[in-house]
Amino acid sequence: MQWTPGLDDLYARRQSMLEKQWISKNLSEGEKAFWQQKEAAFHTPFVYQITDSSDILFRSVMTIGLFVLMAVSICLSGLFSEEHTNRTDQLILCSKHGKGMAYQAKIFAGISFAIGTSLSLSAFAAVLSICIYGTDGFNAMFQLIFAQYSYPLTACQAVLILYGCIIITSVMFSMVVMLLSEILHSNIATLAITFGMLILSMMCSIPSQYRVLAQIWDWLPSGFLTPWNIFDIRPVSAFGHYLTAWQAVPLIYIFASMIIAAIGKPIYRHFQVSGR
Repeated sequence: MQWTPGLDDLYARRQSMLEKQWISKNLSEGEKAFWQQKEAAFHTPFVYQITDSSDILFRSVMTIGLFVLMAVSICLSGLFSEEHTNRTDQLILCSKHGKGMAYQAKIFAGISFAIGTSLSLSAFAAVLSICIYGTDGFNAMFQLIFAQYSYPLTACQAVLILYGCIIITSVMFSMVVMLLSEILHSNIATLAITFGMLILSMMCSIPSQYRVLAQIWDWLPSGFLTPWNIFDIRPVSAFGHYLTAWQAVPLIYIFASMIIAAIGKPIYRHFQVSGR
């Protein structure tokens, strides 16, 4: 609190804050060097710009992401289970294209709903923010909004990354909901599990000293959609390179979604009506 403003001291304090953060997150020496390299790309002093619009969008991502995941959970929990509860699965077995075509159509419908919901809410937030605050500061450096991040991004790029992550996460979450819907044969049970995941992710956290477990927990779909998790400073090493959370997690989600779709197909197609 007793600080005499000074240019050199200001940036020295920021560097000290970054280094303490790297230590608290148990980063390796290679990871620290990665962020130090990114930090070296900045030119000081930082140029101040008004960032009201992008700042509002940045802070709204958690709320919008939660609404999207809740909508996906509510609307898709019965997509597969209703066949079993309404006893319409016999009709599908007798159809011309069988369950293969039906499975693809349901998966496409679920993914389309997740993407459409994400885009609609994201577009609504963007239009509302721009209408109220304008577009000033979209080309400002991201560090004016999130000072503890060292990757060189503009505020506009950071906002696009945030809402792009909402879209990809909603697709991954929709695949989980649809798989549970088919396995459990109950939309109520599916809702209970998925809503439980959302609530648990908001109530519980894993201490950072358990690096791997904490990172996996924070990157689950139910907890990933927060600014501090999307712009997590814990990178992933891949083929001698480091990927940030917003680079690695979407790739993991896309790959995981394809695996879930492949797992769900034989479960759906091989269900025997006579075995109920």
